[in-house]
Amino acid sequence: MEDRRNSNSSRGEDRALRLDELDQRIIQELRQDGRQANTEIARKLGVSESTVRNRIRRLVRSEVIEIAALADLRRLGYTTSVLVGIETPPAAVREVASALASLSQVRWVAVLSGRFSIMIAVSFRNSEELFEFLTERLATIPNITRVETFQILRAVRRDYDTYTFGTHA
Repeated sequence: MEDRRNSNSSRGEDRALRLDELDQRIIQELRQDGRQANTEIARKLGVSESTVRNRIRRLVRSEVIEIAALADLRRLGYTTSVLVGIETPPAAVREVASALASLSQVRWVAVLSGRFSIMIAVSFRNSEELFEFLTERLATIPNITRVETFQILRAVRRDYDTYTFGTHA
């Protein structure tokens, strides 16, 4: 199943939602504190609570924003984080990406150009779990021709929303 929120297809670009200044300010407020009440956002922006509520509802329904809690996996004991580059024949990319996306250990799947066909991000409690994933889970997926792992030693930046209004080219 394709994740429409992260799709770079031309269809998604054609349906781009135009954001006005109020939408942008609401998003900025949510980025700073996603738990603050609509009434608080409304007070800060000088608009009614119903305006904020309706704008947020529209932004969520149109998939411009997603309200989510992000767990710190390291604090939950998942200390081994790895990127895995996967080569597969071009005709099998969709099938393999879909199979990878269905695995519970996989946090992120992307189809790439270049050296690898697919890159995934996975997290484990230890290297033994990583070994089992590579030898028991990945080994059962047809059409994977090569796998290369890249263990993340230290994350220097962890930001899930790097877009800042007005700063892109």
